[in-house]
Amino acid sequence: MAEPRKVRDITWHAYRVDNRLRRFEECTLHILIEASIDAAQHIIADKGFRESSSYRDTSVVLAEEGTLHPDDLPRLGQMAAFRTLLDHDYKGIEDDVVYMCS
Repeated sequence: MAEPRKVRDITWHAYRVDNRLRRFEECTLHILIEASIDAAQHIIADKGFRESSSYRDTSVVLAEEGTLHPDDLPRLGQMAAFRTLLDHDYKGIEDDVVYMCS
């Protein structure tokens, strides 16, 4: 987990002009979001909760079962949606959004 802490030193200018740095940030966010979804899916399976219908629904299942607080659902849903954008490399990913998430 030391890698995400290191990126705090990256300036907006450096981020904007360095394509490798932008890809590093996107990849790191993708890995972190994917790992949290994977962990959630393991909890669902281990506890015998209902099967989620999507990545976004994974957090809904955990909230239904009292594992997550319902107030966290909007943020977790945004993370799942952002993961899908990163996964499919859509051209609509805005640099400022990725930079702010880092």
